[in-house]
Amino acid sequence: MFFALTSCLLIFVVAYMSKRKAADNGDHLVSMRRGPYVSQNALTHVLQHVRDHGLPSSSSRRTQMRAHGDVSSQWTPYGPPCADLELPLAKGPMSVGVQMPSAMLWLACKHSVSFRTLLQERLHEFPCTREAPWRLIIYFDGISPTHAIAKGKDKRKVDAFYWSFLEFGSLLSNEVLWFCCSATRSVVLHELPGNMSQNVAILLSELFFGTQHSMSRHGVDEELVGQWHSDHFLRTPYHDCRRPRH
Repeated sequence: MFFALTSCLLIFVVAYMSKRKAADNGDHLVSMRRGPYVSQNALTHVLQHVRDHGLPSSSSRRTQMRAHGDVSSQWTPYGPPCADLELPLAKGPMSVGVQMPSAMLWLACKHSVSFRTLLQERLHEFPCTREAPWRLIIYFDGISPTHAIAKGKDKRKVDAFYWSFLEFGSLLSNEVLWFCCSATRSVVLHELPGNMSQNVAILLSELFFGTQHSMSRHGVDEELVGQWHSDHFLRTPYHDCRRPRH
C-alpha cells in the first residue's frame, strides 16, 4: 500500500513538473489531487522533497521496492538493519520483518551528526559502565489508518514496538529519539497464543538479549560515539505501555 501511494505521488509530481507554467497557480496544485487519494500532508511532503532534491530518475513501485531492499540490506558491523523474525502462530510459523536495534543505532550514529552529538553529550553526563549500564525503555501501541467510528473488524491496524534509552530524559518527548523495530498487523499477533505479551517477549529475547549482536552482550562500536566500551550496555528493560495490564 505504501509503495502504491508513493508511486502515485511521484507520478503526479512528474506530470506537474513537466507541464507547469513559469508562475504556479491554484489550478496546478488542485489538479494534482485527482486520482487515487493521498493525504494533504503526504502530498506536501513529496512536493517539498522534489523542490529541495529534484526529481528521481524513476518512480515505479518496483523501482522503489528495489531501492528499499538495497537500503535495508546494507552492511553494518552488526549485520543488516532489517531481518526476518519467525512468529509461532497457532496456524503455523510466519516470518515478519523487523529492524535490528544494534545495526540501526550504528547507522543513526554514522549518518546523523546531531544524533551522534546528542549521544556523546548524554554519555558524558551519564557514563555507561558495568556498575551503571544504560537502561532500555520500550513503548508499544496500536496504529490504525481506519476511521475511529468505522464499523466491523479493523484488519489494517498494526501493533508497533518502539525503543529508546531512559538516559535521554525529557528529550524522549521528541518522537525522533524513538526507534521502531516492529510493526505487525494486529490480526497476525492475535494468532499468537500469548497475543501482544508473547510478541514483546519474542522481540526482547531475539533482538535485544539473545542475538549475536545484541547490545546487552557486545555493546556498540566505541569509534562511533567515542566512549562506548561496555560489554554490558543495558540493564533490565523499563516498560512503558499505554495499554492496561490484566
